[in-house]
Amino acid sequence: MPVIEKNIPVPKVSPYLDRHSHLFLNEMEVGDSVLVTADEFNLRGMRSSIRTRNSRARKGEGRFPWTFFWSREAGYPKNDAEGAIRIWRIK
Repeated sequence: MPVIEKNIPVPKVSPYLDRHSHLFLNEMEVGDSVLVTADEFNLRGMRSSIRTRNSRARKGEGRFPWTFFWSREAGYPKNDAEGAIRIWRIK
């Protein structure tokens, strides 16, 4: 059986993990939008995260019942290596 230990400090979360875990989506309000560029985030991963969140919200699962919409941003290349997407919180 595992031994329960007390007063062990929690390690600090790396800023790298915060940046790539899409935590900013949790801070958005309905009607807010954010421009996400490929040099900041992996766009394929970002779209996948949004699809997963939307699917869980529709099913009533997950921590957050929020829905998002994304679209490719005009003026950027239409590829994931250099492009950009805009994300809106719609619900």
